[in-house]
Amino acid sequence: MKKAVRNSAKALIMLNNQLLTLKHLDSEGEWHVLPREGQKHGETLKEALRRECKEEIGVDIEVGKLRFIREYRAWKHEFWESEGDVHTVEFMFDCAILPGQDAKKGALPDVGQIDIVWLPID
Repeated sequence: MKKAVRNSAKALIMLNNQLLTLKHLDSEGEWHVLPREGQKHGETLKEALRRECKEEIGVDIEVGKLRFIREYRAWKHEFWESEGDVHTVEFMFDCAILPGQDAKKGALPDVGQIDIVWLPID
């Protein structure tokens, strides 16, 4: 049975020409992703993103403008063997960490998340 299409909200947090990412480690090596969360029934995308940033990076955020929308179908990418029928619509928002807070590994990090990394945009 095929799964339903899932919505996911992602945070584009930039500061001093750097992009905040979550660093992961698995059998394939190290990789980086944006802070992100799947939308739950009854929850707005912005609510999902605020909740997840608190859990993953330990901060409250201001969610700004919707910047990008990406449709991801695993069977069209290199991870099709492990992800199978995953089909996600990703909404990427400009976000800012509220004043007086520093991003750190939150209380409920993703499985495999080992650090928070600011990557230079250039």
